[in-house]
Parts: sequence; C-alpha cells; structure tokens
Amino acid sequence: MMKVLASKVDDVAFEIGRKYDGIIWVLRDGEMYLAHKDLYFTDGQKWYCVPIDALESISVVSENPLKVKFSLPNVNVIVTGKNASRLLALRHLLLPYIHDREIREIKTVLKLWYLGIRSTEGIATVLESELEKVKAIVSRAMGEGYIDKNGDLTEKGLSVFSEEEVKLLKEVRNG
Repeated sequence: MMKVLASKVDDVAFEIGRKYDGIIWVLRDGEMYLAHKDLYFTDGQKWYCVPIDALESISVVSENPLKVKFSLPNVNVIVTGKNASRLLALRHLLLPYIHDREIREIKTVLKLWYLGIRSTEGIATVLESELEKVKAIVSRAMGEGYIDKNGDLTEKGLSVFSEEEVKLLKEVRNG
C-alpha cells in the first residue's frame, strides 16, 4: 500500500460523472484532500484520484450552496463543501496551473501555425494530440484575435513569443 502526503481540504459531497451525457457514476458524502499533484476524494471506504495536471477547468456552477466543478477530459467532478471559502481558495490556488497549461498549448499551436502547418489534422499529428482538442485551441485562437480572418498570426498572436522566438521562427519559416 502506497502512502501519500495530503492535507484535508474539507468535508464534502461529491459526484463523479461523464462529461458529455451527464451520467453520474459516483454520488457520495466524504472528504476531499489535496496532495502535491492530485486531489483525492473518499467516502471512507474508496478513494478517487483527480490528477491536477489533467484538469481542463475549474468553475463555480452554483453559489448557494457553493458547487465547484473540476473538469477533466471525459469526466466532471462536482463538489459541495461545508466551508465555501476553502473550496474557493482551492479553486484560486489551482487556476494558475490550468491557465499556464492553456497558454503553453496555444503557444505551441501558434508556433506550428506560423511555420505553415495550418491543418488541424496536421497539428494534431505533430503534437500527438486529439483532433478535437486542437480544433478547440485553433478556434479559441481565432476567436481571441491571435489569428486573423486570412489565417495569419496577428500582432497579438506574435506577442505570445519573445523577440528571440519570433526571430528564430522567421528564420525557420523563410528557410
């Protein structure tokens, strides 16, 4: 049996379910713990692990009572705690990890886009990523003004790179 050092966040009610059809697999009262790389939920008998690096988003879905949704690629975990301030503090603690990952992902896609790989299928292949995820990143990049209507990177798109990175990208692009 492996031991994990974790701190109890709160007594909670939690539900674990599929993301796309809402079918709930687990609905329990228990406890939530935060470890170095994971969130753990337990009902006292069984443990459920949510890797922090797999989180796609953390959102408040209800304010009274406070419910926080942890979204993973195919699963949602919705948590209601006895102490709302602890859940909000945990959300604020974890949000930068998600934001940093999103920035890295969009930056990687923009790099390939700038270098001429403008097919979402091609980008997904190069990155060994899911096609739907790449499509979502490209759609977001266009929607947020990183890529213009003509498919070129805008000033905002180029601003995610350092001067050295832009210089190198131009050299690679122009041969």
